[in-house]
Amino acid sequence: MLDGINQVGKEWSDQEQAGFTSKEAAWLKVNSNFKDLNAAHQKEDSQSVLNHYKELIQLRTRSRWCGLIVYGNFEPYHTPGKPLICFRRVLGEKRLLVAVNYSDQKVSLAYDRKFSGLIHSNYSDATPFAYNTCELRPYKAAIFLPAARAE
Repeated sequence: MLDGINQVGKEWSDQEQAGFTSKEAAWLKVNSNFKDLNAAHQKEDSQSVLNHYKELIQLRTRSRWCGLIVYGNFEPYHTPGKPLICFRRVLGEKRLLVAVNYSDQKVSLAYDRKFSGLIHSNYSDATPFAYNTCELRPYKAAIFLPAARAE
């Protein structure tokens, strides 16, 4: 049950009380970092968490891959001994591979098909891939488009 100890008001802007209220004191405290971390700043930053989630929602609802993302079967892709979470979405011959490196080290991923493109990532830098392997930088999440058939 929530006891309110860790609850804070939403940091909407860098204004007084983080834009959460116009009152002198809010009933919920405001984080001390609201001047730097707030919705108004994230809206303007193309690399923000807010804009990353907006892009993911767009992929799921309005992209050419939305049917595959919504209706495709979920298939775990096992990477024994590696700090990766990987899974496929498969619908007929169409497939996507989602790979997340949850470590603070670069990790190499070998896949059973050739990669043909990168659809989305939480970092703007390129994700180098060659044939069926790629290297994921620390904490990188990426959605790959594999080739239609194993080569």
